[in-house]
Amino acid sequence: MGPGAPPSRQGTEESPALGNGRSPRARGRPHPHEAHRPRQGALHRARAARGFPGPSTAPARPERLNLEKHRLPDTPFWVDPESVASDHLTLSPEESHHLLRVHRAREGTPFEAVDGRGNFYRCSVRSVERRAVIGKILARAQDVGELRRPVEILVGMPDWGPLEQIVAHGVPLGVSQFDFVRCARSTGTVLGAQRLARLDRLARAGLKQSRRTRLPAMRSSASLEEAVAAALEGTRLVAHPNAAGTGFPPSDEVQGSFSLAVGPPGGFSAEEYEFLRSERFQPISLGPSRLTTETASIALIGLARNALQSSDLRVH
Repeated sequence: MGPGAPPSRQGTEESPALGNGRSPRARGRPHPHEAHRPRQGALHRARAARGFPGPSTAPARPERLNLEKHRLPDTPFWVDPESVASDHLTLSPEESHHLLRVHRAREGTPFEAVDGRGNFYRCSVRSVERRAVIGKILARAQDVGELRRPVEILVGMPDWGPLEQIVAHGVPLGVSQFDFVRCARSTGTVLGAQRLARLDRLARAGLKQSRRTRLPAMRSSASLEEAVAAALEGTRLVAHPNAAGTGFPPSDEVQGSFSLAVGPPGGFSAEEYEFLRSERFQPISLGPSRLTTETASIALIGLARNALQSSDLRVH
């Protein structure tokens, strides 16, 4: 090897460099700094030989909670009357999906169902066939959550938004029939079948949420005369801003059902008020402030509901 020549590297292997210039460790071979580090087991044995206490034993982990146990449904499911047999019923695929996926129901899981015709069912899951839950009927009840007498309301046609609010709040309060009437000051037209069906679905949701059992009827009359002709007999009331006093009958004077009338935005016309008076609708004031059609409707429904409950408590 001549002078100035680099030293020979014969017999040595150069490891390929990493990105940081360090050589990779051979698989299974400890790092040089780790070679002199005692293993954990050896360290514990050495400490025990010198009389030091051993490592404390960690307490056993508590068993995990059973996450499969979900809260049982507290809202009844809808069942079509045609899907109810003597000892079992069949939920629709939509209702079955909610029961099986949201509530994780299994065979034997209890649930409740209503059919909109006054029937209340206590059931348990018997089987699932073609994505539909078959429920075994354990008990039946009639008119659960219903007022003892019907309450119907005639509402002068408002816009669609307020109309939905009247249905959404009126169903839990116990209304048995809604009639949205085309009046002199109404801006909308008579509701068609498609919109009535949409209101029916909204009423169905409110029925389940409030645990009622009778689905309210939905009507849309072309005139006030048509609506009054189909109205129930009994106690008839019309909201009037200029009525003297509340004029609400005492509970012991309530006769039969309630038929309530609320005007459209702007109120009934003078001729319509006179017609309602001739049909024995008694004017009632809802207070000194001006109320929207939807607010007046809900307030009048609440008064009728309270009167029926008070009357029923006196009689029964």
